[in-house]
Amino acid sequence: MSLENDQEPFRFSRGCITQMSFSHDSQYLATADDTLSVTVYKRSLRNEERVWERLGGLRSHYKLIRTV
Repeated sequence: MSLENDQEPFRFSRGCITQMSFSHDSQYLATADDTLSVTVYKRSLRNEERVWERLGGLRSHYKLIRTV
């Protein structure tokens, strides 16, 4: 994920991401979206390029997620 224009878009969420939180060492990322889902990603090296690998997601909430 980058602010540079030459990066691939981050397309793992079906809805708009409403919350994001990084681990203290920036190796993990948790997101919440407007479809009431939470997803966790891990920073990994693939073909000598740093990418976010999706570890898993859960859609079991019935109200808006306030924080991750």
